[in-house]
Amino acid sequence: MKAPSPIRKIGIALVGIPVVVIGILLLVLPGPGIVVIILGLVILSTEFEFTKKYLDIAKKQLEEADKKSNKYLPPFIEHHKRLILITISVFAVLASAFYYYQKLNS
Repeated sequence: MKAPSPIRKIGIALVGIPVVVIGILLLVLPGPGIVVIILGLVILSTEFEFTKKYLDIAKKQLEEADKKSNKYLPPFIEHHKRLILITISVFAVLASAFYYYQKLNS
């Protein structure tokens, strides 16, 4: 297997690091911070081994939270959980974008 080019590594870093930083900011601002942080870690883990450790930690924590939440969900929600979570995440991203768009134009 060929070694990744330095330009590719720099490109991945230039995309992944800002995504993680935005995710951290979204932890205190309105928006899906944890989802964005995980997305940034996924991007970075394509080229950087050390980020895979943090991605694994995040996955384990999400799995534990998922197991805990399953005890309290009605059957309908449990059956359609993935669709509901995707819908809520998309709505949160759109609401955040709209909020910041309004802030910039006022």
